[in-house]
Amino acid sequence: MKSLLVIPLAVAAVFGVAIVVLSLMGMAIKPADPIVAGAIATVAGMTGLLPILKGRGRDVVLVVQLALAGTVIHLVIQVGLAVAIIAGHINHDPALPYWLLGGYWISLVALIWQLRRMILLFTNATKIPE
Repeated sequence: MKSLLVIPLAVAAVFGVAIVVLSLMGMAIKPADPIVAGAIATVAGMTGLLPILKGRGRDVVLVVQLALAGTVIHLVIQVGLAVAIIAGHINHDPALPYWLLGGYWISLVALIWQLRRMILLFTNATKIPE
């Protein structure tokens, strides 16, 4: 279950650094943008872990297919929630799509890192990264 904590921590850390850097550069940042984008990225990333956590198969092909399904679920949820926020006129800030794109890539990298670790763990690989 610690794999579920990696994605929110990665998103929060990178967005925190981005906010500090952009603020030091003199840019005005609306707090709602990184919060909304971070929440969407976190929900999408954690949902992308569910197939492999639920399946826990020992067959290599099944585990890899579950990991692929997780990345597709991540993409669909990320895009769906982003479209709902933007098309629903919930947030009108023109910077929001950039935060959403950043959140997508951060959560995707963290998701793939966790999926790789789980593939190695569930298939009894000899080398399991920490």
